[in-house]
Amino acid sequence: MFTLALRKFEPVLVLFALQCHMRNVMLHFNMKKIERQKAKELLAKSRIKLLQESERLQILETSYYFLDRSYCSDDDNFEEYIEELIRENGNLPTLNKQTIKLIKDQEYLNQPFNKGLEPIFLEALIDELYGVTNDYIENLLNKEEKPNFKVIGEVEKMGTCPCCEYNSIGYGEDGFCDICTICFWENGPASANHMSLVEARKNFQELGAISKDSLKFIDPAGKIKYKKNEA
Repeated sequence: MFTLALRKFEPVLVLFALQCHMRNVMLHFNMKKIERQKAKELLAKSRIKLLQESERLQILETSYYFLDRSYCSDDDNFEEYIEELIRENGNLPTLNKQTIKLIKDQEYLNQPFNKGLEPIFLEALIDELYGVTNDYIENLLNKEEKPNFKVIGEVEKMGTCPCCEYNSIGYGEDGFCDICTICFWENGPASANHMSLVEARKNFQELGAISKDSLKFIDPAGKIKYKKNEA
């Protein structure tokens, strides 16, 4: 009886499946190709509008801690120190004179919504997407933008976490002491993790992190953000 009823709806099911397939094909061909860097810039410009005061302060105090006057060895030349960070070191994006004065006077933390600071926040938001997959950027972008984008371009080279084997830490020496956001393994001596790598891998397979206590620090989107090293 059930089989007869199912056969009755077979043509409808086949048509529905065909329509879904054609829709996916059309979406694929209607996608607008966008370079990876441009996609990251678009995302950052969209996300900066949503940054709360606490998030802005966190960026300034953690990623740009060196703006604090105490990090300048010559206090009398603090403005020159800031300009050098922009001009030579590349640690700061280009800032206007009013913003440099704001930093010189150490008032920037009191004015996190100051328009002159936007290049800093944009740079920080773009840096957050360093090494993530094109698919991850594409999904974020297509949620926020009307066109259907296809992100293209080479992903920045990342180091492989020795525990979970995702490309989720800095490459080479840059990845030393990095903590993987997928499994929470600290890349360095095993003593830093208070367990052997063998034990950590076993826990990751069974728990989803190197320990139960580490689960609260795991990025839920980590396995989507970063590619697993299949080599």
